[in-house]
Amino acid sequence: MLVNALGWFKTITKAVFLFVVVVIIMLLLSIPISRWFEPTLKVTPAISGHYLITNANIVDSLNNRILSTMAIEIDSGVIQSVLPSDQLDAAIDRRVPRVDARGKYLLPGLVDAHVHVFDPQDLGLYLSHGITQVRNMAGLPAHLRWQALEQADAFIGSELTVFSPALNAGDDLGPFHIRVESAEDARELVRTLAEKNYQGIKVYNGLDLSMTHAIFDEAKRLGLPVAGHPSSAYPFDKALELPFQSIEHIEELFQVALEHKVTHERIDQLSQALARSKTPIVSTLVAFDNIHQASQAPNEFLSTVDWNYLTGFTAFIGEKQLSPQLSGTDGQWESTKMRALNAITQSLFKNDVSMVIGSDTGPALTQPGLSFHRELALLESLNIERHKILNAATTNAVNLLSNGMHSGQIAIGQRANLLLVHANPLESLATLQEPEAVITRGRYLNREQLMSLRKQGTNHHNSYVIIGWLLESLFTQ
Repeated sequence: MLVNALGWFKTITKAVFLFVVVVIIMLLLSIPISRWFEPTLKVTPAISGHYLITNANIVDSLNNRILSTMAIEIDSGVIQSVLPSDQLDAAIDRRVPRVDARGKYLLPGLVDAHVHVFDPQDLGLYLSHGITQVRNMAGLPAHLRWQALEQADAFIGSELTVFSPALNAGDDLGPFHIRVESAEDARELVRTLAEKNYQGIKVYNGLDLSMTHAIFDEAKRLGLPVAGHPSSAYPFDKALELPFQSIEHIEELFQVALEHKVTHERIDQLSQALARSKTPIVSTLVAFDNIHQASQAPNEFLSTVDWNYLTGFTAFIGEKQLSPQLSGTDGQWESTKMRALNAITQSLFKNDVSMVIGSDTGPALTQPGLSFHRELALLESLNIERHKILNAATTNAVNLLSNGMHSGQIAIGQRANLLLVHANPLESLATLQEPEAVITRGRYLNREQLMSLRKQGTNHHNSYVIIGWLLESLFTQ
């Protein structure tokens, strides 16, 4: 009897060992296999090169006005002229193609300044909803490959800016964070990330002040911006002395700057300090609103998720992240926190803090493109003026991502990333979600082409490939 039991034990142990070995081998093989998979977003622009858009109503959100019956000339991806339509139409050779935008509204392309792209197909979803640029705030080697392919016109999607994996210290390290051991280690890590061609350095909230200063100093020397979470390891007023490209998440202000102690007076004092420091804040309300909605009415919340926009991987992770809320917490804390975030947001806009729109798409069942427009709707529901929201989604964001090199306005010399919509967005932001056309780097995509991109965008890569991209980062960073 004992001999038989030992025999079964050895057999089971051997089977388990072999299973674990096979799983490890399969996971390791996912890294080279994933490199075979590339974005498959293909459309032929309706127009590119040199052309005019005539009879458009230009949305000037900076001055909260509409410039009626205007024309713009685009050539080589750059705006060459902006004039009343009759003047420019008469001045340009009739052989140059024209797009008649009569009755429609033209504005700068939208920017989602905080996303987590797990699948390059998402870039097609973003673009189909008018978002011409996204800033990925947790970079992988795969992101840099996708970016190079995009710049070589191998596919069409929302333009990708790639920040580094988060530099962090202490006990609050995420699975893809890079641990910083000292100030000198911080400098070396910044140099290494710069050599890999990340366009910015992300910092997280476990760094001490000496590490933080070293990161900012080395990044400045190399011409790289720094953005991310203010650290809880030093007073918040020290963070305001640092040249952050942006501080991510209004939630971080609640947690780090206000330490969960919210009064109208403290909120306004914080907003005024941020305005004086000229530190941009990236909003990302929608990610926490998902958490809040899940805690209040789980089934109703799940019914609002468009699962076609999620990969199998992000759907699985999102449901795991929200499992406490979906399983029936009382939701009291989430409601209290949501009210605080809303109050902070209203104060930031009221005090003219430099605001930028980000959705934090990736976690918490956020959906590429759709969650950005929910972010706009949340801000509008807080009675924030539409032109201020538009500025945060266009002008402020383009200025941020280009480090001041581009204004994000419809003006001569600016990049031709534009959006054509049916209704006046100064009267209804909802019109932005379904654009008539999008111009990306001068290439004009009509409604039919945008719908093709959207369909292609929902043709996701499988979870095995996505895991390969993630594991590659763990082994190569």
